[in-house]
Amino acid sequence: MDKAQILYNHIWHSGLSSEHIDEFYNTKRYLKVITHRNFNPRLIQFITDIQRLDDVPAAGYWAYIQELLDNPAKIWAHPFDAQLDDFGRFLVMLVAFNGQNILEHDLAKAYASGILIEGHANFSGKRDFHQAIRHLSNSLITRVVVGELVYYKLFNPSLGDFLLRRYSTSLDSLKGVFRSLRNLNVLDVLVDMSENELIDRKTKGEMLISLLVHEEQLKFQGVDPEYLAKLYLLTVSAHPSLAAQRSSDRKAVNPLRLRNVTQVILEGPVSPKYFNCLCLVKRAFDEDIMSIDELEVFTLKVISVGVGDDELPALGELVAKLEIDNVFQASEPFSDFAYNYICEGLDDIFSEGDVFTNGDDYYAACKQLGAMIEDKFASWQIAPSRAMIDEIMDAFDVRDRMKNYFDDSNSHYTSRPAEPRLLETLSIDDLFSRDR
Repeated sequence: MDKAQILYNHIWHSGLSSEHIDEFYNTKRYLKVITHRNFNPRLIQFITDIQRLDDVPAAGYWAYIQELLDNPAKIWAHPFDAQLDDFGRFLVMLVAFNGQNILEHDLAKAYASGILIEGHANFSGKRDFHQAIRHLSNSLITRVVVGELVYYKLFNPSLGDFLLRRYSTSLDSLKGVFRSLRNLNVLDVLVDMSENELIDRKTKGEMLISLLVHEEQLKFQGVDPEYLAKLYLLTVSAHPSLAAQRSSDRKAVNPLRLRNVTQVILEGPVSPKYFNCLCLVKRAFDEDIMSIDELEVFTLKVISVGVGDDELPALGELVAKLEIDNVFQASEPFSDFAYNYICEGLDDIFSEGDVFTNGDDYYAACKQLGAMIEDKFASWQIAPSRAMIDEIMDAFDVRDRMKNYFDDSNSHYTSRPAEPRLLETLSIDDLFSRDR
């Protein structure tokens, strides 16, 4: 029924001619579309896109639909292969393998870097970035302007599916694209390709070591520290023999690679996304790659800049390691930061629904909130003072919130409709009936 609704909506909002629409109704062909093994919303959007049917007469529309349902890759094979030159194809691949929207500045930077890669020396076609972009816009990629920001996305997500499957067996092509982009998104795409079995573990491992070696050859110039940290951690996870490990006398073996990567992290800026950097520094300290003084300076720098909820547990581990070595300079600043972080984000951190699980029992709610505050601090390896907990509870204002919460719950409560939605009771034939 959900598939029927998707097809129905696309047909009647597509602007298709009545003759083209008739092809779905002839001998109830809409049932064949709905039950086809390759049915997906992206494909339905494509086959009902009136802009792509200039050369498809009504008499040939059903054959066109069947061909695309049986071979979805054919949607993009012709425009990608026949209508683009090497530079255009490379630009589309950069957008696709970025995994999400990409800013124009970042795309231009990746493109300029990519066309200089040795394996791309034989590219032919229109080399100029802006000329290639104009040719591609509104055909395979879309240019979007939001205020002063300009970014690009694929014209249709199914193009990304097509390219992921096509190039999953072309290691050299993947290397060229990923080496050009050099960002966290491509690592996520690579991991997703492995988890979805588009590439095997061996290929994933080869890709990772190739990307890490590429960064070393570039001497890490212009690299995002968080990307480098995640790349290193993924690489040594896939190739354990590459990791620095402590021997029986606590001296690290094979330490050079980890030391070089760590140095980039220590010297680079702290960014909002910093989880992998924190994990890598912890690993480097555990393997005696960095000193306690370096760890102290780094930790204080991160605290002064500030991080988000995902990073706080990892940052707490670094502070705890300093405390084990009787270094406490970061302890109070971290505790203060955590306290202020909670005070500024009360609504996001503590859900009223969780606080008032025992109904409108004020004392039970206070006890529940106090336990939640202690648990949150504990997850960051902080032992809060009683005063800190009381101040946060005062800022939350349990009594006032409780009154508003239960008043709102009663005044805005609406009972579930007695009858299910109409579409859930209609048969598919009723949905597609032209007499409705």
